[in-house]
Amino acid sequence: MSAKYSLLAALQGGLLALYSWVVYRTSKVTFEGWENVEAALESDRPIIFVNWHGQIHLFYCAYASRFKMEDALLVIVGDWRQGVLDYFAKFAGAEAFPVDMGDNSMAAARSLLALIKKLTPGKYSYFSPDGPDGPARVAKPGIGFIAERAEALIVPIGNHARHAFHVPRWDRYTLPLPFTHIFTVIGSPIEATRGAPREVVLGQLTDALNQADERAQSLASANR
Repeated sequence: MSAKYSLLAALQGGLLALYSWVVYRTSKVTFEGWENVEAALESDRPIIFVNWHGQIHLFYCAYASRFKMEDALLVIVGDWRQGVLDYFAKFAGAEAFPVDMGDNSMAAARSLLALIKKLTPGKYSYFSPDGPDGPARVAKPGIGFIAERAEALIVPIGNHARHAFHVPRWDRYTLPLPFTHIFTVIGSPIEATRGAPREVVLGQLTDALNQADERAQSLASANR
């Protein structure tokens, strides 16, 4: 990456991190289903938090209100967007791990195995199963493979804010406004049992994410 584009990526990533921090510091987060996180923590297994791609900034606020950012491992896309997301994670205090799920090369396979080794108890990873380019609300096979190999629990999360701007694109990317109220709904942990049909896990995850999302939206609407 040239110095010009590296500087631009640093600026964009820094602005994203600053924006997320401002929203986090000025907003209120209400949780429903926190006992599901406690159950996952008590299992002493790696934990993968997941929500739909358009809710990334909402998840940041929810996570930062309960966990240390230095314990977060953000699974990001390993393409032309990687530079910006790397800097976002750096400025936010988290660790980013790029994975190109569309790359079937040996290098990509080694990268995926390295990610799995990083998923250890005490390190909480984040994944958007329908990202980075959709289709919306369709969990892709990668999350099932990673969770199975790492023997991790998948914790589905839905987030909605009382006041936010929604970018008119495939994922209705949510940009919460400062001083908003964020509602975070947490579903029961999902286990990707080794040898189980992966489509079953993906179906459970999709249903759980949609249920959490609908409940969070209902809470946000009722508290306007």
